[in-house]
Amino acid sequence: MLSRWSQGICGDRMTGPILRILFVEDSNTSAEAVLFYLEEGFEQPYTIHRTLDLKSTEEALGDSRFDLLLLDLNLPDSHGLETFQRLSQHSSQLPIIVLSAESDGVVAEAAVSQGAQDYLVKGAFDHHTLCRAIRFAMERSKRLRIQQEISGAEVVQQTLYPKANPVVAGFDIAGRAYPAENMSGDYFDFIPMPDDSIGLAIGDVSGHGLGPALKMAETRAYLRVLAGNVGEGTPQVSKSPGEILTAANRLLYSDDCSLLLTLFFAHLDAETRTLVYAAGGHRAYFLPGDSDEVQVLLETGSVLACFADATIDDSGPMTLNPNDIVFICTDGIEESFSTEREMFGGARTAEMLLSNRDKPAIRILEEIVDAARNYTGRAKQQDDITAIVVKCV
Repeated sequence: MLSRWSQGICGDRMTGPILRILFVEDSNTSAEAVLFYLEEGFEQPYTIHRTLDLKSTEEALGDSRFDLLLLDLNLPDSHGLETFQRLSQHSSQLPIIVLSAESDGVVAEAAVSQGAQDYLVKGAFDHHTLCRAIRFAMERSKRLRIQQEISGAEVVQQTLYPKANPVVAGFDIAGRAYPAENMSGDYFDFIPMPDDSIGLAIGDVSGHGLGPALKMAETRAYLRVLAGNVGEGTPQVSKSPGEILTAANRLLYSDDCSLLLTLFFAHLDAETRTLVYAAGGHRAYFLPGDSDEVQVLLETGSVLACFADATIDDSGPMTLNPNDIVFICTDGIEESFSTEREMFGGARTAEMLLSNRDKPAIRILEEIVDAARNYTGRAKQQDDITAIVVKCV
């Protein structure tokens, strides 16, 4: 009997990945009942390795990899919740279903609260109940692993955003991102350039979530290489914003246009107080310090990553005077919708820029973003929101 279990048995109703089950049970009668239920109703191929006590179970977990643990709490060398606690600490990612002779609701609740996927009482379940519990446990475990991976990726993505706003003589600059989900397809960056000027970048990959976030990270890497001073001790020549975006487009190009990218890149020279930008499918706002009319800085080329030979042109140089404001944002602000499905739009964005012009850059940014988010009422934020404010002082 023991050699049969230790060698493992395999269900053969279907092809597919084999579920590796570790079954901890010292009662042969209970073990044979579980085996019968699996043979009767479980359709995924599986192998079972059986252990009889806590010590051999810990050894098996150390020697082999398993997908699921079926666990009797009362063993010759361990009893009750202590058994579960020992094994869950030994392998915290392994889904565990408790099979116990005790119908103690307190123990069952404690086991589930501490991480057990299910608690089944021996003699009170059939093959349908057991097989369903296994399927649900594996699905919940899969979802948990995915969520943990996404959470880890979210932490990594946050490190890609600037840790602080840049300090540039004569300018007050602020940038911030507000993801709609864990992962964002929006991007902003402040890139030191070879001539001691600074590059201001903001981009928007269509959609939000993991796929657009990966595209955002790729875009960031290319821009930093193309625009930054790469290679210590090696003099670099500053490229124009249009040259940078045109080169980035070639690198980002794909036959699959499912992920479109709009990108705004500006070169800010603090010494001459001039700004030159290139905008691939992306607009921005400009409010002169001596005017009440908000201007739109139009696109200078097409969206990126979809047309291999696309050229992104430069704007003319803009001389920035005291109190001039450049506001660059992704479409998550303009495309915030009210409960009546009316869009926040460019006019409201311009109004908010005008009414907050006397505030510091970070407050201008926050006021506009808050207005757009409040405009939706209690609805969940539907799109990523990212913005940069450049105020000449």
